[in-house]
Amino acid sequence: GFKNKLQNTLEQLKKSTSSEEKKPLIYAVKKMLQERIKKKKIYATKKIGNSNYFSLIEDKNGCIVVNSLQINTSLSTNLSVFEYDDVMGLSATPPVVFLQLSYRGTIIGDLHISLDGRPGHAQQFLELCTGSSGRGSYRGARFDYIGNKSRLWEAVYCEGFIDTAGATEIAAIRQVEYDWTVRTPVTEGVVFGVGGQNADFMIVTNITSNSKGSPVIGHVTSGLPDLQAAVARYTDGDIEFSETGLIIDASV
Repeated sequence: GFKNKLQNTLEQLKKSTSSEEKKPLIYAVKKMLQERIKKKKIYATKKIGNSNYFSLIEDKNGCIVVNSLQINTSLSTNLSVFEYDDVMGLSATPPVVFLQLSYRGTIIGDLHISLDGRPGHAQQFLELCTGSSGRGSYRGARFDYIGNKSRLWEAVYCEGFIDTAGATEIAAIRQVEYDWTVRTPVTEGVVFGVGGQNADFMIVTNITSNSKGSPVIGHVTSGLPDLQAAVARYTDGDIEFSETGLIIDASV
């Protein structure tokens, strides 16, 4: 099958020592991926630390691109390729996505978000982290606004995702499943869809006691201190999402 053939080629590439040996193998991998992309969306993992990060593979001008990793003259041998259904089968329940935070090209840290909120919002957020809807993704977006900085109810707001034309598209999350009668206690790290404002979602970074909000997309499970430190240090629009995607168990 496709996966076995690809993995065998990757193993050969890993064992090769000269550029003469690597060149045809790299070409073979590119060819396999390009042909597969024409038939069905496929995803790749990029191992960082103890987690495997999933992102949509794209074909841009003849080069296979996995987020910012470009496969043309070299190839990362820790890539594993799965079809979309396989990817979802390997993810946690509920899914956990990541936003890699950066400031002017310098990585701040990774924010892990468990999508345990309202199903419609969670699904749309997942699609915008992986790019699986074909509309665009949060990669390249940012926290456009910091509300109540250094005060209670401090929160960061993302205005929208980046569409396929490279423009910011506003109000993707707020268009589904609004039921203001369902209110959830506000805690640090809760991720809300934003209604009535020019934003897709917000993350609370400093709590207000006895407050409730709606609708919940999910909760930050890792990286909140990095975000809080960045909010204290930087200003509106400084914190960018250099990478986004789905996290699977590292043992897979």
